[in-house]
Amino acid sequence: MKERLTHNLGLKILSIVLAAFTWFLIMNVADPVVTSTFSNIPVQILNDNVLTNRGYQYTIESGDKVDIKVKGKRSIVDSLTENDFKATADFKSISSLYLAPITAECTAEHAGEIVISLRNETMAVKLEDQENKSFNVRIVLNGELKPGYYVYDTSCSPQLVSVTASITTMQSIKELVAVVDVTDMNSSFTADCDLVAYDFQGNEIDAQKINLPSDTVSVTVGIFPTKAVDIKLITTEEPEKGYYVEKTEYAPQSIVIAADESALKSISEIEIPCSVAGANSNIEVRLDAEDYLHEHYGVDCFIADESSYISAVVTISPMVEKTLELSESSILPMNLAEGLECVIYSVGSTVTVKGPAAELEKLTVEDLKLYIDLTGCISGTYSRQVKSRAESNLEFKANDVMVRISEISTESDQE
Repeated sequence: MKERLTHNLGLKILSIVLAAFTWFLIMNVADPVVTSTFSNIPVQILNDNVLTNRGYQYTIESGDKVDIKVKGKRSIVDSLTENDFKATADFKSISSLYLAPITAECTAEHAGEIVISLRNETMAVKLEDQENKSFNVRIVLNGELKPGYYVYDTSCSPQLVSVTASITTMQSIKELVAVVDVTDMNSSFTADCDLVAYDFQGNEIDAQKINLPSDTVSVTVGIFPTKAVDIKLITTEEPEKGYYVEKTEYAPQSIVIAADESALKSISEIEIPCSVAGANSNIEVRLDAEDYLHEHYGVDCFIADESSYISAVVTISPMVEKTLELSESSILPMNLAEGLECVIYSVGSTVTVKGPAAELEKLTVEDLKLYIDLTGCISGTYSRQVKSRAESNLEFKANDVMVRISEISTESDQE
């Protein structure tokens, strides 16, 4: 048995070596060692309080991102992405030249089978005195509400936020913004929203450059249902004597409002007054419907249209005159005491009427419903003013008439 094992021992050892070498060659051809670079890996800062606690703020001059070179088997390297690497700069180890060493690690499963190295190994920072300033938070709505709803109010807590930053960074801050998503919302809600600082060019400022008491604020969004209601324009007061309001034209004639359900049910139209006091020519005016909505229905009603303004034109025209023939039969005696009769005489031949041309065009003397009031009159002769019972704004002028009143004759009187 021993002789069989040791027979051609050199050849057997050589065969084993050749087999191992062949296997090594095959494995390296199938899965060779390669080198790859992963660029622009963000560097996370650790322990920056060693600077800020001393009253300094810093700006990063270089090293906020690094390139990582990776060496390993192709099968492993090809499976890696930028998200598999973590780079940090620890300010506890910052040098007197304000250079912080950068370290990198791979967080993937086969991290122990690769070798990584950095092209830039330090982060350079510039120190500045820090400054504190307070900013109002601007709320930005993102998304679309459910159709038929309207955001009537937004607020946040706190509204005023204190920011600590370097003097250079502070000079670049324009505002703090909280973005709240309102997609498909149909009722009021409150949400915690991230705070973001923006510069004067509208660019987001790196959060690492500023210190905030909290990264979020509590934002409350008020939402009401909406409804379309009619607009009714009403002229108030009177134009100059001898003039009248011929017509009013305005647009829009309806508008969308927002309020709670109970208030919406009670509102069918909005009456908007337009003064024509002393006018003798056309009036063009722009009226804010929201003013009158608040005045009559309270401050919790809102205009939900793109604009709350109503454009109106009021046409003011001069009155015209018309002369009508007048007869005694055109005048009705009223309130004559029982047992008395009257005769109207000394009536002028005409009556002058002044008013809008459209109303006067077909006007007859009967339309004026003229009368005299004989209340309290007894037998005798009287002068009485002619009045009109017509329901209109027409002006008319007629002379006073004379009326003779006497007792009604009976058959016994005649005998």
